[in-house]
Amino acid sequence: MEMNVMSSDNKEAKKGFKWKPILAVFLVLGILGILLSTGIGGSLFGNVGGGVGGLTGGIVGIFQPKVNTGGFDITLSASRDSFYGQDFKVTNASVFMNGVYSVLTIGDQNIDSTSGKNISVTVMDFTGDVQLTNAGSVSLTGTSDYVMIGDLVSSSAKSVKIQMEVIPDSATIGDLSLKSIQLDSALGTLSRTKSGATDTVSLAGTKVDISDFIGSLALTQNDATLTGASTSVKGDSFTLS
Repeated sequence: MEMNVMSSDNKEAKKGFKWKPILAVFLVLGILGILLSTGIGGSLFGNVGGGVGGLTGGIVGIFQPKVNTGGFDITLSASRDSFYGQDFKVTNASVFMNGVYSVLTIGDQNIDSTSGKNISVTVMDFTGDVQLTNAGSVSLTGTSDYVMIGDLVSSSAKSVKIQMEVIPDSATIGDLSLKSIQLDSALGTLSRTKSGATDTVSLAGTKVDISDFIGSLALTQNDATLTGASTSVKGDSFTLS
């Protein structure tokens, strides 16, 4: 009976080759993923990229930065009252305010302010209506699973109904994703940054229509700043797209 005996050197050599096929597979998948993410890959593979792209997406995602396609960055700085009367329907937004509240209800519990002093308010994962009233207050009506008033926290595994109205000295409404923002009369400036170039337009009581906005709105006592990305902004005498 013949017996094949492998030397220790050969065993080590054989072990060393085991990882090479695996490396080759990852290399091929990486190259394939890069091709599929470009116009060249689309023309070569057509719809096949839908299946293979999902397989390679994790690998390619490590090396490729996330980009916002089809839009541009905007910053709109205006007087605070330019946003009075706005009613935003939001999903999973974050709201931070510092001011005096007149109405505050969490679930079935009404919370009254006896001091009338400024207090900080934080609302996370808020879904519902955000209204900027003509009186200068910010009103929230909807649901949330986390509300902090001062140093008191109300949190739950499930979202509860909340209603509040705050006259803020400062406020930030973040994680906004809005189909449209329409300002009837904006006084301030609008800046657009696209492909590394920035254009600025003066707003003098200008009607502004912003489409597909993603970003945040910050309020101070007198000013408002809208910061984020949009696909189109139209004014009385300009169009940015």
